[in-house]
Amino acid sequence: MSQQNKKSSKKKKGNASTGDIIKDFIVEYRGALIGGIVAIILLATGLYRILVGILIIAAGVWFGNYFQHHKDEVKDKLRRLVDRL
Repeated sequence: MSQQNKKSSKKKKGNASTGDIIKDFIVEYRGALIGGIVAIILLATGLYRILVGILIIAAGVWFGNYFQHHKDEVKDKLRRLVDRL
C-alpha cells in the first residue's frame, strides 16, 4: 500500500462511525478471530487431545516416508550430528 493510500484511509477512519470501525476491525482480523474461537472451542471441549494425537501420527507418517525416500541423506546428516557430539 502506498503512502498516499495509507493517508487517505486514515482520513476516512477519522469520520467513521463506531459500526464502521468494528466492521473494519472484523474484516481485517477475521482470520485471527476465527482461529481464536476455534482454539477456545477445542480447549473447552477437550478435543485438543485428539487433535494433538492426529498431528503426532501425521508427523510420524511424514517423517517415515521422508526417511524411506532419502536414506543416504539422512544417514549422512546423522553421522555429522554424532561426530559433532
